[in-house]
Amino acid sequence: MPSKRKLQSIIFLKLYNNDRSVTVKQRLYQAFDETDVSGDGLIQRDEFADVIDKLGLTVDDQKCGQIFNVFDADSSGTIDRNEFLNFMGYSLTSDDIVEKRDKDVQKMMKEQQIDDCALRLDVYRKLAGIGTVFVGQAGYERARLLDFPENISTKVEQSLREKPDLDVNTQRLVGGDLQYRVTRMSVLKIKIVKAQGLAKADLLGKSDPYVVVKMNNEERHKTTVIKKCLNPVWDNESLSVALPTSGKKLAKSVLKVEVYDKDMVGSEFLGRVTIKGEDLLKEGQTPGEKGYDLVGEEGTQTKKQKGTITLELSHTKQIRIVVAEVRKLVDPATSQIKDSTGGMWAEAVDEANTSTTLSKLSCNVLWKGQTIGKTAEVDATGQSGEWLDHATFMFPYEN
Repeated sequence: MPSKRKLQSIIFLKLYNNDRSVTVKQRLYQAFDETDVSGDGLIQRDEFADVIDKLGLTVDDQKCGQIFNVFDADSSGTIDRNEFLNFMGYSLTSDDIVEKRDKDVQKMMKEQQIDDCALRLDVYRKLAGIGTVFVGQAGYERARLLDFPENISTKVEQSLREKPDLDVNTQRLVGGDLQYRVTRMSVLKIKIVKAQGLAKADLLGKSDPYVVVKMNNEERHKTTVIKKCLNPVWDNESLSVALPTSGKKLAKSVLKVEVYDKDMVGSEFLGRVTIKGEDLLKEGQTPGEKGYDLVGEEGTQTKKQKGTITLELSHTKQIRIVVAEVRKLVDPATSQIKDSTGGMWAEAVDEANTSTTLSKLSCNVLWKGQTIGKTAEVDATGQSGEWLDHATFMFPYEN
């Protein structure tokens, strides 16, 4: 059986591609309600096969039982509406009103046009003897991006399409499939500003402090060392960490900001700040610098662990895009497009004696009409190309 994340991605794409006139969340509601014929708000184990069919999956009885166990988070032998939605990364809120459906559908249908979409990926191809050529665009309108589950990397494959505002004759090379991954993330940004009143760790009455940031005991960042200073100030020392959206996982999350004195051999502990669970969200909801007391292992200040550290925490929603691969590109040698001088592109390619395997591919990522970033150029092998690095982009969004 596929992993939970893989199963989530499979179900999401099955529902999304099957009917784009409603959201995935509404399709989940529909599948649940159509199966819950008794109206008690529960799906029994022997009813689950009907749900699997409505989700677009084809599995045998054994795998169906295994998937039921994954959905049944509390092992009660039944699946309630919350468990059903939570598995896909959604929650049951007061906004989920059936009467809103018609209005929401009309809004989403209006936003289906790619030229109006919030996320756009434009793919270009550089050909010797021709120059840079537009080969298509893909993307999602904002409403559809918000339909993706949080903190789940979902693989997307879309056909490259024409730009509505470009002349048709310049888009004869448009075609192919673009693969990329979309992750909707809840992100906590941590900026280390300064520390004050640190303990004296050296014989000469000073310390050489630096800060280590850990998330769930995994080191995420280490600042530079400030020599011989008890009130250090750090410049441009920050990091971002993804927070889990599951209440249970968030409750177990622990952020530790620890200060050390750098010695010739090893380091000496000068104190830490610990922020747990839902406080990670609360602390980041009001932007601005805030001082925290540094404490020792017992949770209190001592002679060797004292002072304060100033942090700036901010909580944002972000989308991460990882551009992966383009396949099934149009062969320029068979195209009848004219170049800027009026000659045929196919003839120009032939005259340059250039194989199409030597062309370069690049992709521009745009959010609300603004360029977020551009990938590195990669070789197009045959009629495809793959990005192995320099193809990850993140940007904030609002629900």
